[in-house]
Amino acid sequence: MGRRVSLVWVLLMMVGLVCGCGGSEAASGEAKAVEYSVVQMGEVPEEVSEMIANQGDQVFQMVYKSDGWIYVMRGYGRQKLSGYSIRITDVQIAEGTLHVTTQLVGPDNKKSQEGGGSNPYFVIKLEDPGCPVTFDDAGAPEDVDA
Repeated sequence: MGRRVSLVWVLLMMVGLVCGCGGSEAASGEAKAVEYSVVQMGEVPEEVSEMIANQGDQVFQMVYKSDGWIYVMRGYGRQKLSGYSIRITDVQIAEGTLHVTTQLVGPDNKKSQEGGGSNPYFVIKLEDPGCPVTFDDAGAPEDVDA
């Protein structure tokens, strides 16, 4: 019987090591910060450019994987004013999921509000962690100075 208990214990340990993105972070409930870089539009793969262009003025959340890399894209759709930006507040792995937390930031002043509106979006690139991606909001959009 002792041998069966040992075998079950070893199997459980192996399953714990194999399952989940981030391994130890998922098991301990701790979040692990992930290194990423913001990619400029001219530097993204052609497929990413096409995916973004196909969205038009719509809100989007997309992921593209290529050669061990993952490109995470989020667009906030057409905004009535110009000067909006996006703040990436956190990129981390927690509970077996890559969490990308962002916040839409309004224009700083009236001068930056001039124009016909904007379509704010971002693309980040990171090593593919091999787990699902969740897009989180850091909070309501910051107020626009009137």
